[in-house]
Amino acid sequence: MVIMSKPAKLKLNLEADVSQDLNKRMIFYQAKNADQARVLVLNDVYLDEAKSILGDNAIFLRNLKTDLFLSHELIQADVLRDALARAYRDNNAIQKNARRSSKYISSFLLLLEKVATQHNENLIYTLGTWLSKSDAELIDDIEKAKNSELKGKKKTLVNTLIETTKKSEEGLTSFKTLAQSIWKLHARLRINNDFKDPIDWIGQNKMVVMTTSNSSMTNYGQLLYQFALESDVELYLDTLVPTSSYFPFLASLNSNMCISLQSGENGSEAKNIAYKANEIYASTQTFDVNIYVCWLAKNYPKLLEHYSLDDFTKVFRRYEYAGYLNSYLGAEEEGLVLFRINENNTLENTRFTLTPILEKIQNQGTDTKDYGGLKTVIDNLLLKVEDLESKLDAPAKTSSDSSTVDDEFEKALRDNTKKSESSET
Repeated sequence: MVIMSKPAKLKLNLEADVSQDLNKRMIFYQAKNADQARVLVLNDVYLDEAKSILGDNAIFLRNLKTDLFLSHELIQADVLRDALARAYRDNNAIQKNARRSSKYISSFLLLLEKVATQHNENLIYTLGTWLSKSDAELIDDIEKAKNSELKGKKKTLVNTLIETTKKSEEGLTSFKTLAQSIWKLHARLRINNDFKDPIDWIGQNKMVVMTTSNSSMTNYGQLLYQFALESDVELYLDTLVPTSSYFPFLASLNSNMCISLQSGENGSEAKNIAYKANEIYASTQTFDVNIYVCWLAKNYPKLLEHYSLDDFTKVFRRYEYAGYLNSYLGAEEEGLVLFRINENNTLENTRFTLTPILEKIQNQGTDTKDYGGLKTVIDNLLLKVEDLESKLDAPAKTSSDSSTVDDEFEKALRDNTKKSESSET
C-alpha cells in the first residue's frame, strides 16, 4: 500500500476555454504521467477520448466489473480502512438506511475481513452469506473472529463490536442493516451471481477514471470520490467538479491534489484555492491575470517588482496569441516559467520573461503601466486571507454520528480499552 511520505502538494490549473484535444489539457497530462495510485474525475465530454488514449492503462468506473474496495489488502491497512469507513459514512445510500459512526463502520470492516480470512473467502462473498444466515448463525459466525490473531486496539474494536451486536435486538438489527447497505453498493459487480477478487489498484499504483456525473449521481461513484478525498490516494479534478465538494479538504490535504478551473470563472473561490496552491499552471490562451498575480504575490512577490498587472495582460491578450497554444505560465524562485505540451504530448519548460515582448509592444505605440491595478489586486488578496483561513479551518461538514447503537458501541469501546490497558500493565 502507498502511504504518503512527503508533504502533500496542491496544484492549480487554469485551463483554456478550448483545447486542441484531451492530451493538451494539463489535468489529463498530470494524471496520465503520475506514478502513484490516483483517481481522475474527468468532465463527461472527454470520456470517450480518454478511453481511446489510455486503453487498458487505466480502470474506467463506467466499465467496472471488479470491486475496488473490499480487498484483504485495503482493509488490513488501518489508514485506508478508516478512510473507506468515512466514505461509507458520508455515502447517500448508507446515510439513508444505516447511519453509523466511522469508527463503528471501520470495526465492522475489520471484523468482516477476519471472518472472510478464516473462511478463505473474499470479503464480498462473506458479506453476502451474512445476509442469508439466521440471527443465531450470524452471531456464531462473527464470534469466530475472537479467535483471530488480532492484537491491541484492533482486537478491542472487533470484540467490542461483537459484544454490542449480541447485546440487544437493536444491536443485531443495526449490524444487519449496515451489512445489507454495504452489500447493495457492491452487488452491481456480480457476474453470473459471482464476484471476482477485487483489484489491488492502490498497491499497483493504477489510475481510476470516473466522470464528474459519476461522482455525484451514482452511489458507487460517490463512494470512490469520497474515498479519494479521505485517503492518501492522489486526486485529479476537472473543471466541472463542484468546488464545494472538495473545498473543506484543502485545509489539511491527505495526498497530492491537482485541481483544474476554467480561466475567468469561480471568482473568489478560485482566489482562495490559488492561495493554498503550491504550484500554478495558468493557460496563456485565456490568461487569468488576476488569479495568477494573486498567486505570484503570495508565493514569489519579488518577481512582481519589474512588472505591472497591465504587462501580463498585454503580453497574453494583445500579442502573439497563436504562439502560446497549449502553453501554461508558472513560476519558480528564479523567475517565470513557460510550460508547453508539445506535439509529442510531453511537457517542455523554459525560463520566460515579459520584457522583450513588452519592448516590442511599446515600439508599436505608447504605453502606461498600471502599477495601481497591481497594488489593488495584491491588497484584495491580503484582505481575503483571514476569510480564507476561517473557511479552511472550519471542520468539514459530515453527517451526524449520533445514534443509540453508536452510543452503546462507543461506551463499550471505552470500557474495553480501559480493561485492555490495565491488563497490559
